[in-house]
Amino acid sequence: MSKDIQPILEGWDFEPGNVSVRIVRGVDGREKVQMRVDLGLLQMELNGRPDGTRPHGADSLLDHFVAKVQQSAGDPDAFSLSDDDCEELLREGVQYYYRYLSFFHLGRYDLAERDTQRNLGLFAFVRRHAPSEQARWRFDQYRPYVIMMNTRARAIPLYEEKRFRDALHLIESGISAIR
Repeated sequence: MSKDIQPILEGWDFEPGNVSVRIVRGVDGREKVQMRVDLGLLQMELNGRPDGTRPHGADSLLDHFVAKVQQSAGDPDAFSLSDDDCEELLREGVQYYYRYLSFFHLGRYDLAERDTQRNLGLFAFVRRHAPSEQARWRFDQYRPYVIMMNTRARAIPLYEEKRFRDALHLIESGISAIR
C-alpha cells in the first residue's frame, strides 16, 4: 500500500484565503476532521488531543501539568513550568487552534466553543505557572483572538435560534472580556 497522499488530495485543491475542512471516517472507524493546507492536509481527532496522543498518559499535556499542580497540594509556589514546558504547551495549543478553526468553519459551534474554552484555560494556567513574563506573553498575545472566537461560537447558535438579545449579551460580554 502506497503512503502517497495524492489520491486523498485529488479534487480537493488548496484555495488561498479559504479554510477548507471536512469530516471523514478514519480507518479506525472514528470520525476525523481534515483541514486542507497548501502543502497537504492536517488530520485531527474530534475528541481528546487533536493529534490523538496521550502525553504522560493524560488526555493532554495541559491535563498532565494540572495533575502535577494538584499533586503539589495546590501550593502555587510548589510548581512552575519550565521554558521547554511552555514551548510544548504552546505547540499543543496550536493543535487545538487548528481544530477549533475547523469546527467553526464546519458550523460545529459546540466543538469550537469547547476547544476555545480549553485554550483560554491553557492561557490562565500558563499565566499562573510560567517562569517569566516573556513566557506568559507568548500565550497572552492570542487571548483576545481566542475570546473573540469563543464568543462567536457561543453567539451564532443563539442568533440562528433568533435569540437576538441573548446573542447580543454574549457579544457584549466578549467585548468586555477583550477590553
